[in-house]
Formats: sequence, C-alpha cells, structure tokens
Amino acid sequence: MTHPPTPTERHHPLTRKTHRRLGKIVLEALSGEDQGRSFVLEQSPAIGGRSPLHPIALTDASVSAVHFELSFDDRGVFLRDLGSKNGTKLSDARLFEARAELEQTTVFQAGAVRFRVSAAEAVDFELLETDHFGPLWGSSPSMRELFARLQQLAPTPVRILLQGETGTGKEGAAQALHEFSGRTGEFVVLDCAAQPPALFESVLFGHRRGSFSGAIEDRTGVFEQASGGTLLIDEIGVLPPELQTKLLRVLQDNTIQRIGENKRRPVDVRIVAATNVDLPELAQSGEFRLDLLQRIAQVRLVLPPLRERGQDVLLLTERFLDTHARLTGIRPKLEPQARDFLTAKAQRWPGNVRQLRNMVEAAAHVCTQGVITKQDLVLGHLGPELAPETISSIRRASASPMDEFALPQDEMLREVSRRYLEHLVRLHDGDIEAIRAHGGYANRSSLFRAFDRFGVARPIPKGS
Repeated sequence: MTHPPTPTERHHPLTRKTHRRLGKIVLEALSGEDQGRSFVLEQSPAIGGRSPLHPIALTDASVSAVHFELSFDDRGVFLRDLGSKNGTKLSDARLFEARAELEQTTVFQAGAVRFRVSAAEAVDFELLETDHFGPLWGSSPSMRELFARLQQLAPTPVRILLQGETGTGKEGAAQALHEFSGRTGEFVVLDCAAQPPALFESVLFGHRRGSFSGAIEDRTGVFEQASGGTLLIDEIGVLPPELQTKLLRVLQDNTIQRIGENKRRPVDVRIVAATNVDLPELAQSGEFRLDLLQRIAQVRLVLPPLRERGQDVLLLTERFLDTHARLTGIRPKLEPQARDFLTAKAQRWPGNVRQLRNMVEAAAHVCTQGVITKQDLVLGHLGPELAPETISSIRRASASPMDEFALPQDEMLREVSRRYLEHLVRLHDGDIEAIRAHGGYANRSSLFRAFDRFGVARPIPKGS
C-alpha cells in the first residue's frame, strides 16, 4: 500500500545527484529522398517515419508512417523496428521487435534509405537518491531520472502526457504527480478504453436527471469529481472525435456542461493523459485532433520498459513477494536459477511490470516448501504476446529450461503472435471490431499495425 507523502516530503525535495549519460545523438540520411538531412535528437526514444509529427520526420516513400525507433541512455544507442512494411536492416540483417545496440558510428537502413548515427555528447541529468517515488519503484538510473522529473513537475499546473508500453506504470506515475502536487482534491482515473460509447459523454461531464432515457438522477462527471485534484485520462487515443472537441473546450476555458443543462460549470482540474499508442501517428491520420494533442502534451514523459531497467526486475520481485507475505503470511524465496531466469537478457517482458507481477504472484502460490524455482516462474510466463492455445504446450515444456526451445525467444513470440491473430480472425469470422476487443487492442490502428507486423492478411469486410 502506498502512503501519502508527509508535509516534509512534499515541500522539501528528496536528495538529488547528477548522472552523466548520453544526452544527444545525430542522425544523418545518406540516401533516398531525404539524403543530406540531419536530425539532432535530445529526447529518447525518438520515432522515425513519414509523419511531420515525429522527431525524425521523413519523406521517402519507402519509409512507413511509423518505421523505427532510436533510443539512447547511459548504456549506448539502440535501434528497433516498429513493424515497418519494408523493414529495418543493420549489417544487411533485418531487425524485428528486438532492439539492436549500435556502435558509436553506425549505418543502418530503413526502407531504401541509409542512415548514419553519431553519438554527439554526454549530459548531466538529475536523479533522485531513492528507490521509490509514490507507488513507483526502481533503482535504475532511468527510473530515478524519471522520479526527478516527476518531482519537478508535480507542483506545477503543466499538463503532462505519459507515454510507454502497456504495463510500464503510467497510472502509478500519474498518482505520484498527484501525491506530490499539493492539490487537495481527489485523484480520479478515466479509462477511455473501458467506457460504453453511449454513456461516454455522461461519464466525462455528468448529466441532469431526465436528460435521456435511463437518466433517473443527476450524475457528476469525472471532471467535477476531480475538481481541486487530478484527472488521469488513460488510453486517451481511443477518445471519440466528438468528445475530443468537447475536451478541447474544457481545456480552453476550464468549464464543463452537463448533458441536459444550458449553463457551464467551472472546474479546477490538473490533467494528466496516458497512452501506449503513437498519438502523432493518429493525429497525422486524422483520428486524433492535433490541437488537442498540443494541449494535453505540454510535457511528454516516457516510462522505460522493464527490459531496459536491469536489476529493477529483482527489486520489484522482492516488493511483490513482500505483498504476498502480508496477504498470506508466507514469504517465498527465490532460488538462484529463478533469479537468473528473471534477469536473463533474453527476457523481453512484453507486458512489463504488470507481467512480472502476475508471474511472481502465480509462482508464489504454486511453489512448494517456500522456494520459487525457475519452473514455477515459467508457468506464469504468459505475457500478452502469448496465445491461449499455447498455454498447455508451454506448461508441458516447463520442466525443461527455456533456452532449450528450438527457436530464439523473439522469433518464438512473433510466431505465436502470428498464430494467435490468425486464430482470432477465424474465431470471429473476420469481424474487425470483435477481433480488436478480444485481442485487447486499444483501437483499430493498433490492430492493423499488428496484422502488418506479424504478416497476417487483414480481413476483407463483408459486402466489400
């Protein structure tokens, strides 16, 4: 359980120190329509593709709208393909979802365009001297750098967009911003992906009794509930277009209008938005308003994926086992092979901290004699990239080390994901919306990217 910060913690900054790491890289286009252009990148990660909203905005027709990602930290520079159509190659080998570490000066190819990456300079970044901030835990430099940014931004009215993969802790970051903000109102979470379309506007702004069928009493919306506090708008990328327009009005004049009323009510709300999709891509395609994106993203913070956080995996595991002990009175221990399994470089953690928590909790329940083995953890190694029909085969193989699988883990996950999508297409007879909902995709764009990434043909709508 997370405890609110004390007055001392709120008003006196935690101890800080500086950490020197790579803070800027230069990307040069060596061929294609973008030949001669260079990009100075100071924020990590940076996405390259054919969208003017990306940090690496390209024009070459062989480059996908969302093509590749460059990231950099104290360990170096890393390249990752983002499911592009024409591929990303390093030393003539095509990359997939896994990141490849680049040398100081490296040439790679995206589509038909060759690029050169140069490390420009190291920069001193502030870190908090703590292994937790609000509900977030981590001792890695990337997390303690995030803690310092959250502490700096918390007492300001700046609107923040939290970005990061599923399960990285975006809600926890928003809660930390609220706890250290000094605001006395509530912390309210709106999950846009979970709202029924017919009631979405009422959930946001409230309604007056009798304003529509089923409105049997007055209702307060999340903006009024969060007045004086903080509203986290999670999965904001799926907000319907008509509500994007109304949200923009709220951000402009700090008032809301309940359904069935003529007057506007003032609200005082700190807005934090979160997403695991590429909002610039949605804005480029017209699915998300550009002016709204600019309003909600005065500052963008990216939560690092678990695979980039080193020994944080073990720190978080111990925290989850502490929680298990409080609930059950039993505190399992990890055998050495289990620790090695958790920290192996091959672990991609597609579900990030959420996946780790689920795995550890499952292992804590099934382990014997109070010791968690590698085999106990493998039983829970069923992240969002894995399909239901593979569970039994993985369980049968759990007595053998994971490194004895015939395929490398990244290739195995891609193959399983491909088969899972094909299974969903057959199960729902090509119904895109049913496939999206069953597969847990935030919107159609993310589903279509998955089709392209894993080489599955998009279903043709009936009647086409």
